Amino acid sequence: MPLRPTYCSQLNDPLLAANTIASFTGPQNLIKTTGNAAYVAQPTIIPANYLKPGTCIRTEAGGTFTNASTTPTLVLGTYYGAVALGVNVALTEASVASVQLPWRLRTLTVVRAAAVPSAVVTITHGELWYGTSLSAVVQIPIPGIALATVNVDNSAAAEWSVQATCGTSAAGNAITLHQLIIEELTQV
Repeated sequence: MPLRPTYCSQLNDPLLAANTIASFTGPQNLIKTTGNAAYVAQPTIIPANYLKPGTCIRTEAGGTFTNASTTPTLVLGTYYGAVALGVNVALTEASVASVQLPWRLRTLTVVRAAAVPSAVVTITHGELWYGTSLSAVVQIPIPGIALATVNVDNSAAAEWSVQATCGTSAAGNAITLHQLIIEELTQV
């Protein structure tokens, strides 16, 4: 029996089809077509003044990436509107022209404080697993710097998303999103 009643609610609609973006630098929302154009899935919109102290949101996403013969850098992370809540330090992709390597991101964001309902203090941490070959992965922390709080404006609705930044825009540099789960884990 839990010490306190809690609930877990999936905030996003299930991702029913993979989405691939290519030839981008970023940040690029992974549920939009290349160039941050049209949505291919319903965005997760957090209503105005929804976040409050104690709100806890888990974000999990996974897919594949590939590159041309170049070795671009790749950054993945969780965003609230245009604000990066937590991203990895830019990693240099293995040179694996046309091979689809796996990646998986998992972050946990906790709202620590709210001076007023419109300004909240969050902290996000997690990890990114990415393939260096088809049979080997590396795990790195998110954020890729010292853990710190991030202030966000809670006064207007904003999208909760997973975004990617590629260091080089080339036709062979692509990332595919196969899974996306955004859940709220909060005390009742």
